[in-house]
Amino acid sequence: MGIFENMPPCTWHVGSETITLPVIRIETDGGNRIVEHARGGQEFEKLDDTGSIGDNIVLSVDWFNGNTEPGVDGDTQYPDLCNRMILSFRIHECGTLRLPTVGVIRCRARTWKRVEASDERDVAVTQFVFKRDNEDGVTAASFTSPSARSVARSVAEAATFSAQQAGVDLSDFGSSLQELAAGLEDLASAPAEQIAALEVQAKKIDAACKSFEALHTSVFGPGEGLLSFAPSAAAIRQMRRLQDMAARVVGERLSTMPTRRPVFFAEQRSLFQIAAQFNVPLETLLQANPQLAGGFSIPPNTPINLVQ
Repeated sequence: MGIFENMPPCTWHVGSETITLPVIRIETDGGNRIVEHARGGQEFEKLDDTGSIGDNIVLSVDWFNGNTEPGVDGDTQYPDLCNRMILSFRIHECGTLRLPTVGVIRCRARTWKRVEASDERDVAVTQFVFKRDNEDGVTAASFTSPSARSVARSVAEAATFSAQQAGVDLSDFGSSLQELAAGLEDLASAPAEQIAALEVQAKKIDAACKSFEALHTSVFGPGEGLLSFAPSAAAIRQMRRLQDMAARVVGERLSTMPTRRPVFFAEQRSLFQIAAQFNVPLETLLQANPQLAGGFSIPPNTPINLVQ
């Protein structure tokens, strides 16, 4: 009997192959991806946890005929099942490994090792190593830049942190870059009538970044050029990236909105008449013309935004 006789047997399924393993030892290891950031004038490092590393699972398996472990075919262990298990490592797909004490894990076959000796006939001692797979599909989206509306805040935080390492406070003019970026992300998901506010927010970010760069890159200015040295170049890069993102998020939002064209009338009209004439919903016409209070009496030659 094996050491896991009171538990489900260990199995490996990949492709069309399913094999029950008479495992005698299971080793697993894992951990987290910790990124260290040294900060000038402060003890220790700032640590960022960027997620877990993939678990490694190491199985030790002895193959021999006559194995009486429940669920194991004891007549074909050696060499047939041993050979099938090794050949399964050449199926380059994500598989399912069921461990007696853990359960089902989606992983990929990584390495194998097989030992046979003359003094132990009809026995193979093997070791199989598997790596946990998160199964994220590699699609075109994997190579596309993240949407500006979702990462602007994190870029602002990175710029602020890099500037702090150089001794520069990026919130000394009122609103911090994080606050401006957070406002940008919020407005990016707001209704269409908030597009003007979104454009204003993007201009605020652009002006703030330009102001910080001008103030702290000149060695003769009040900022003493703290961001003009190579170690602080990351802060400048992140601020310029944030400027690009602010412009891009406005472009993304505008690209999803219907186009508008101005129309003019020689006589007095109302939005009700215009909506009926062009077969446009009145609500859509009102949203496209917030400058027309009520829209009951529109003077001649007044530009009317018509949604196409």
